[in-house]
Amino acid sequence: MINGFPIVWILAVLLVVLWMYFQSEDHKKRIIHALQVRGARDITVSTRWFDGDKTTSTYDVTYINQQGQSCQTVCKISTGFFSDPEIFWRDLP
Repeated sequence: MINGFPIVWILAVLLVVLWMYFQSEDHKKRIIHALQVRGARDITVSTRWFDGDKTTSTYDVTYINQQGQSCQTVCKISTGFFSDPEIFWRDLP
C-alpha cells in the first residue's frame, strides 16, 4: 500500500489541474458570450493563472466594440462549487 501512495497524490494533483483548466474554459465562453451580446467582435480572452485570490479567477480581455474601437480590460469571475459566477469588470464593456 505504501508503494501506491505517490500515485494517489499525483492523481489528486492532476484532477485539480484538470478542474482548473476546464473551469477556465467555461469562464472564457461566458465572457465571450457576455461581450457578443453587447455587440463586441474579435474577442480574445487570456487566463491570468494564479492571479487573483482564493475565490476568483482573473482574465485579460481584448475586443473590438460596436464603434470599431479596440478595447482592453480585465475581469474576474467567482470560482467554487456554490459561488455565483457573476463577471466583475474593471472597465464595463
